[in-house]
Amino acid sequence: AVVAVICLLISVKLLVAVFGCIGEKATSKGEYIISSGAQGEVRVALDAIRSLADRMAHEVHGVRDARVKVIAKRGRDADALSLNLSLVVGREVDIAKLSAALVADIQQQLEHIMSLSDVPVNIVVSDVSDEAPAKKHRVV
Repeated sequence: AVVAVICLLISVKLLVAVFGCIGEKATSKGEYIISSGAQGEVRVALDAIRSLADRMAHEVHGVRDARVKVIAKRGRDADALSLNLSLVVGREVDIAKLSAALVADIQQQLEHIMSLSDVPVNIVVSDVSDEAPAKKHRVV
């Protein structure tokens, strides 16, 4: 009788684990549908969104380094998109003003270029540094 109860509990736990994962799945790879209609779909690679946000963050005065992660959650009813930025900033900047301006700029560009509105942009300042920003060498 004890073995049967243990087997029942294990099977219930496995069922919950299997069916609990069906609702939402988050990914940072792949594509995001920005438009869907009778003529077809328009998709944007999540790497393209990440690259745009990364370039915008590096252009802001006071940002020494930026790491961007794009998260697309695929749910039953709709898809959701969010951006997580990890920044290294200089001591000369006001972090609150910098992050508010950066969030507004990224959201404006996502709206203008990709027609994506109300995308949450989460910013974490991972370090405050005195070092000069790292110059990336471009090969042309």
